[in-house]
Amino acid sequence: MSASNRPAESSSLETQAPETSREETPSRLGWLLAVGVLATTLLQVIVLNLPAIPLGVPGEWTWPRIEEDSLQVIELIVALVLLAAIGGLTFWGLRFFSTDEKDGKPQTDDRIMRVACLAGMVVLSFFMIGAIRAVPIGIHGTTGTTWVTYYPRMSGYYTEAMKDPRPVGEFLAGYEEVVREGDFLHQGTHPPGLILYFRGLKGLCTSFPALTSSILAMESPALSDGLEILDQLSVAGPFTFGRLDRAVLVLNLWVTEFLAALTVVPLTLLIGRFWSPRAGWLSAGFWPLVPALALFLPKSDLLLPLFGMATVLFWILAVQKRSYVFAFLAGCVLWFGLMISLALLVVPVILAAFMLLSLPARIGPMTGAERVSFGKLVSGLSPAFILTAGAGVVLPCLLLWGVADLNLFTVWWLNLENHAAFYDHNPRTWWKWLGVNPVEFAFGLGPAVSVLVVGSLVQAVRSRLRSQADAFVLAVPGVWALLWLSGKNMGEAARLWIFLMPLFVACGGLLIARWQEGSETRSLARTWGICLLCQFIVAVATVTGIDGFDFSTFLR
Repeated sequence: MSASNRPAESSSLETQAPETSREETPSRLGWLLAVGVLATTLLQVIVLNLPAIPLGVPGEWTWPRIEEDSLQVIELIVALVLLAAIGGLTFWGLRFFSTDEKDGKPQTDDRIMRVACLAGMVVLSFFMIGAIRAVPIGIHGTTGTTWVTYYPRMSGYYTEAMKDPRPVGEFLAGYEEVVREGDFLHQGTHPPGLILYFRGLKGLCTSFPALTSSILAMESPALSDGLEILDQLSVAGPFTFGRLDRAVLVLNLWVTEFLAALTVVPLTLLIGRFWSPRAGWLSAGFWPLVPALALFLPKSDLLLPLFGMATVLFWILAVQKRSYVFAFLAGCVLWFGLMISLALLVVPVILAAFMLLSLPARIGPMTGAERVSFGKLVSGLSPAFILTAGAGVVLPCLLLWGVADLNLFTVWWLNLENHAAFYDHNPRTWWKWLGVNPVEFAFGLGPAVSVLVVGSLVQAVRSRLRSQADAFVLAVPGVWALLWLSGKNMGEAARLWIFLMPLFVACGGLLIARWQEGSETRSLARTWGICLLCQFIVAVATVTGIDGFDFSTFLR
């Protein structure tokens, strides 16, 4: 259902690669990109391998390092094979993402092949994230992934779901009282979505014993080693550890990995809307190589990028296509994300900034003799679509309130209050983290993505908001900068800001679009390959150098 039958607003603007100035030819952009990425890679690898440089703020929070030699050669070779497969799929599939389209749409055969290519990229991304995580030896690799979920000190959502015998309705009805207890680390700062998620996995494995058997049969040797240790240690613990526990832990690992990998789909489509399908496809391969993904697998933070990215995509489609359906979908997807974490509240703020910054591109000049009227200005903010998206958030809340007697609005408010109490118990020095957080975030993104984002931001500023795409590139870092300066996240920025990382990868699409337009295939492949390899090198250096879960003290 559409608000009107007129053509999609600014469609030609969003599907054309931006023009490149004479001073910045594709070859020069490619050369600058390669040099910048190589230099950044060298810097990041040096920092990761120099123990004298603290990874955080000493005395407040620092990431522990893996002191022993932790690299497994076979697993590294597997990851390199997957890297080559991603590169091969990207350049083989590039022909199907050509901008040579009929009536602004790809031919039917190309559309089918685009779907096939995206499906292939999701599969390769799934295996790549796991392969990089497997490179460290022992507990720092695949062996320890189930430990992260099993031990309550890491979060407790799995334990709560597995050991609570109450029906779902009774659990939800009492959740507000649990949050009121004031826990400032895990359950008190989160809505019930993660516990419901683990309850769902438990119910699935309980209802289908064949599924449980299949999961256990597909365990890798490294996974089995870690689970066997948990089984042995559980003898001295308060809870038994059986087949169901093993199956749920492994299934959670795979589901988390898959949803993180699936983020490449809305990421590719969003970049395609703003610049070109080719730019979107060239950007897709960078996502599974974002170091933070492998480092923090299988933390629930990896579930959030898909919800945030899909929300943004649906909203952009709603604005460009004048579609209430997409607006409502944006709200519904956001609601699902907010059931997991309130971190996604940043996403609508980014979209609000985008709507304001893109007004000149969408409705006309804001000043001067030809400035738009007040009525057109209000219309440009799309109030009807905002209300529709809001309904996508509010209606599920009301439904949950009526069915399960859970006032989610109250729970969210209590979550925010409990989160604010964290720094009362864990003091942080704002000015010290001011310089550390953006550096850590850049390390979490990786060298290629970081350089692409900085280059895109420079290009967008120079363009003076001539397109919606430029507005998006300014909105994402702009809102992130406010979050950074607010001091809401002082420590663990590389993990806590994972939900923002696909949006930053999308911002890098501007520079990719300008660089690939007019570049020779050989030059394009060479520079893109350098960027991809550097991203991979830092991802491996990160997982083999940083102990993201403090395993050294795990059993204390």
